Amino acid sequence: MALDNTARKRTNAAYELEYFDNAAQQVDQQPIKKVVRNPQKKNSRLMVKTVGVLITVVAVCSALLYSRAVLTEVGDQITTSNETLEELQSEGVRLKSELDSKLSLDNVEEYALNELDLVKMNAAQKDYVTVPPAETVQEEEKEESFWDMLVRKFEEFREYIGF
Repeated sequence: MALDNTARKRTNAAYELEYFDNAAQQVDQQPIKKVVRNPQKKNSRLMVKTVGVLITVVAVCSALLYSRAVLTEVGDQITTSNETLEELQSEGVRLKSELDSKLSLDNVEEYALNELDLVKMNAAQKDYVTVPPAETVQEEEKEESFWDMLVRKFEEFREYIGF
């Protein structure tokens, strides 16, 4: 099939397909390499991914369970605190009513008569005192100096800010 150079020169401009067929045969003659993937390596990657996903799922579930447990504990504490608050409020109402009953006018009069041996005044024991208006005392207003005004303003400022 191989032709020499002179025979090639004498032919027309068309391609000789024999040259291309040889190249195709040479390519066909080269050994075909087949890529074989290692099935164990693929399985180990899959196992690593599966274990990673499982660890993530377990961590998320654990976090959710922990948060629920904390919420339950806080809810129980709130319920207990509310019950204690209600008990203390009812105790406060009871004590206030007890105090009001002890400080009523009838109870005070009874205590004064029985315990302290006091008696009610009658009209003959009452003496009224009148004070004439001329005996009232009025303080003179003195003019305040600049220094006194400054000290007074400073004191007012200290009271305002809480010192």
